[in-house]
Amino acid sequence: MERRDKAVFFISLIVNIILSFFLGVKYKTDLIKILTETIYYQLIVFISLLMPTLINSAYGRYRLWSFHRRKNKLRSIDAATLSSSTRKQLEELVNTDIKSESEIKDLYDELQDLKK
Repeated sequence: MERRDKAVFFISLIVNIILSFFLGVKYKTDLIKILTETIYYQLIVFISLLMPTLINSAYGRYRLWSFHRRKNKLRSIDAATLSSSTRKQLEELVNTDIKSESEIKDLYDELQDLKK
């Protein structure tokens, strides 16, 4: 299991525990009065299925934001004081546009799927 998958898994568990408490214990009777029992349980299933997708999307956006923030801090480093291999790594980090690259890759993958 990759680091991202583990983080999303544990965040999903925590969010599901919190939602289960509020929807299944604290507000269950009120929600069943407002909704019917069948719709209440359908809502619980829908929320349970939707949460990992939302959490995965939010976590991806957070990672991208964190990467850009850390990358901007690296721009102030004087490259002349670094070794040649580290200087190459710094240049690659600073001159890479992850967001555009991932967007191009996603669009290309979608184009390939549409051609099938």
